[in-house]
Amino acid sequence: MQPRVLNNKGIDEFAPDPGFTTPQVERLALLNVCASVRAGGWLVPAYHCVLDEGIKDGHDDPQKFSLDDWSKAIGTLVGKLGSSGGGP
Repeated sequence: MQPRVLNNKGIDEFAPDPGFTTPQVERLALLNVCASVRAGGWLVPAYHCVLDEGIKDGHDDPQKFSLDDWSKAIGTLVGKLGSSGGGP
């Protein structure tokens, strides 16, 4: 769960910067690699906030998530696992 700071209307609008700590990003990278191995191919993340448009009490995606940091964490993890770069 990502903590948020309430705006002046009491809505949890503002995320911390950076949005996720290094350990959180590393664990998300690990989850993606594990799930990709199980799926037999790389899974690609997708933001779903557009799907919640028009839904009462719909929610948004994590804020200030660095895809660059996440991608680097995946690369580091795959390197540690001794992958030849071919993916899952």
